[in-house]
Amino acid sequence: MVSPLAVPVAGVGIQVESVTDEAQYVSTLAVNRHFLATMKLPVINGSNFTSDPVEGQERQFIANETFVRRLNLTPEQALGTRVRVFFLGDKEGTIVGVVEDFHTRSLHDEIEPLLLYQNPRGYARLLIRLQSGNPQPVVQELERRWKKIAPEYPFVYEFLDHEYDALYRLEQRVGTLIQAFTGLAILVACFGLYGLSSYSTVQRTKEIGIRKVLGATVASIVGLLSREVTWLLVVAFVIALPCALYVANQWLSDFAYRIQPEWWMFLIAALAAAFMALMTNIRQALKAALANPIEALRYE
Repeated sequence: MVSPLAVPVAGVGIQVESVTDEAQYVSTLAVNRHFLATMKLPVINGSNFTSDPVEGQERQFIANETFVRRLNLTPEQALGTRVRVFFLGDKEGTIVGVVEDFHTRSLHDEIEPLLLYQNPRGYARLLIRLQSGNPQPVVQELERRWKKIAPEYPFVYEFLDHEYDALYRLEQRVGTLIQAFTGLAILVACFGLYGLSSYSTVQRTKEIGIRKVLGATVASIVGLLSREVTWLLVVAFVIALPCALYVANQWLSDFAYRIQPEWWMFLIAALAAAFMALMTNIRQALKAALANPIEALRYE
C-alpha cells in the first residue's frame, strides 16, 4: 500500500459550525484516501474519503476521537459537522468520518485533536507498506524509479520502526545503564554482606559453641546469625521504598500515557533482595552451626 502525507501541522485555527463560535486549535495532516488502509487505521464511524480532491469541490475532513471529544460530541454527532480551517485559506468542509486515535509523536506527548484532509500540494512524504522479509530489493527498485521520475531530488528513505525506535533511544540507553549499575551494586552488596557475615560469625564463635553444648539446634543458630542481616534488610527497605517511589514517579511523569507504580512491584523487589541477602548470609551461618563445638570453644 502507498500513501503520501505531509508532516503534521500543530496549532492550526479552525471554527466548527453549530458547536462554538470561538476558534479551536488542532493539528492537521494532509493525506490521500489510501492513508488509512496503508496505516491500518480503523474508521470507527462514517467513511474514508470518498474520492480524490477536485478543484472547487467541498473539502472533506476525517477527525480523530480526541478532536470529537474536544467538541463534546459523539462520533455519530460529528458526522456532517461543518468545519472552516483558517490554515487552508478559510476553506470549509464537512467531517465525513471519525478515525481511532493514533500517535503522531512519541508517548511523551498526549494525542492531540487531529483533522485529516486531502491536499496534493501539501504532501511531503510517501508511505509504503512492505511485506515482511528482505526490503532491499524493493528499496532498490524504488530508488531506480525515483531517479527516473525526479532525478534532481535525492532519494532519502527511512523505516518507520527505526524512526519510532529513535524516539525512545535515550530511554533504552538509560535502561541499559541502570541494569548494568544495578547488577554491579548487587554484586558489591553481596560481597560486602558476605564479609559482614564472616566477621560476625568469627566474633561469635565461642558463643555459638556454648549454645551448641547447651543444646541449641542448627536452625536456632542459623536464625540467630541471620537476625542481624534481617534487621539491616528492613532498615534498607524502609529507606529505599520512598526513594524508589519518587524516582519512578519522576521518570514516569515524562510520559503522557503511563502506569502507576503498585505496591506489589516494590514487594517483589524487596523479596528478591531479601532472598539474595539471606542466601549470601546462610552459607556462613550453616558453616558455623555445623562446626564442632569443641573446636569453637578452643578458638582464640
